Amino acid sequence: MSPDRLLVPVGDTLYLLDSRNRVVWDYRLEPEIIRDVMVDPKGDIYITASEALILVLNSSGKEIWRKGMSTGSGHYTQIKSYGDGFLVVVDLKAYRMKGSNSEDIVEFWKDRKQQWSKPFPRGAKLQIVGNRILAIATTKEGREITKIRN
Repeated sequence: MSPDRLLVPVGDTLYLLDSRNRVVWDYRLEPEIIRDVMVDPKGDIYITASEALILVLNSSGKEIWRKGMSTGSGHYTQIKSYGDGFLVVVDLKAYRMKGSNSEDIVEFWKDRKQQWSKPFPRGAKLQIVGNRILAIATTKEGREITKIRN
């Protein structure tokens, strides 16, 4: 994506703004709420939204593909480019509210398919440093960093 462009998610709409903050295009996801946005090295725009949705747009704002979880109360939240695919965090808070003790999950996707998944600490921020996948959580003692994968 050009450095003079800015993606701005607001509720159920993603806006692409030019260097003068004018709307180039907008994409509405009614009734979904956008949780996170990232751009891959090819310029495709990845969105996670409520109702466990991953959506991919091209740089013109046209939908390329989408994938939603078929069942359950998990939600895709954070999304980051990783290698030749992307990582997404599945927030399982709704299950914990029903009595489950499960951690969240981080999934690696490539070619529109989930390739693997691993446990991910609750409420942690997903960070990529080189080829390392890290979970950074804030605790009373400070920050706790967990290595998810080398």
